[in-house]
Amino acid sequence: MNPLRTNLDLRNKIVEYNLFYYEVADVLNMKPSNFSVMLKTQLTELKRNKILEAIEEASRRKEQKNE
Repeated sequence: MNPLRTNLDLRNKIVEYNLFYYEVADVLNMKPSNFSVMLKTQLTELKRNKILEAIEEASRRKEQKNE
């Protein structure tokens, strides 16, 4: 499988929320490069859910910062 197609739904959600990978990685307390590599692998349901929560949290932080 093409690594760029793996977790495409998560990648699209990050774009949809106008976020950068580093913003989501920050919520997860990870280096952006490690987060990017993580997205290239098959994730467990638990990891997927944590990333989805991190996307939501990063979006909230960004909105608060822009207020």
